[in-house]
Amino acid sequence: MTTDDSKALQVAPAPPAIQCDLLVAGGGFVGLALAIVLARVGLQIVVADPALGRSSTADLRASTVAAGPRRLLEAAGVWPAVAAAAEPLHRMEISDARQADLL
Repeated sequence: MTTDDSKALQVAPAPPAIQCDLLVAGGGFVGLALAIVLARVGLQIVVADPALGRSSTADLRASTVAAGPRRLLEAAGVWPAVAAAAEPLHRMEISDARQADLL
């Protein structure tokens, strides 16, 4: 490495270490519910999700909550808030096809 090369190379200092009992990777329904439940039993939890650092925007996608995840949300104490905005699902079609593939 020449002297000129070292001027272009910048190394940022490492962020301070975070101590925790468990790192939850993902801040979706299940990740956040799991973090809440485990924090309530006394564990130090860190949730890592790049979306948590962004400004909030409305997510218009549909989501479903099956019986198992519903029990987890109930255990976390957040099911009443989720249920208040929920609607029953009567029919679902799942496809990975693009619209052009259907024509």
